[in-house]
Amino acid sequence: MDQYYELQQVTREYDEGSFFSKIEVDKNELQIDLTTLECEHYIVKVCENGWYTNTSTQYFPTFESLANHISPQFQQQWLIRVNGKLHAI
Repeated sequence: MDQYYELQQVTREYDEGSFFSKIEVDKNELQIDLTTLECEHYIVKVCENGWYTNTSTQYFPTFESLANHISPQFQQQWLIRVNGKLHAI
């Protein structure tokens, strides 16, 4: 697994402002430094077991499942985007 690639993909897909107040990759530490729209700060990492934060030992299978768990506003924005894509089909 290319961790840096995975982290970059997430930061490209989920821009600041719409999904998070801040989201950036720390290449040296292989982690994402993010602040939710609720103003909660997290360090997010990925490994073979899944995605996890600095505040929990729980692993999530996808970044989206982790983000939905830590940020109700991410969940709301994500659902809006998914519904928009479905309506476009």
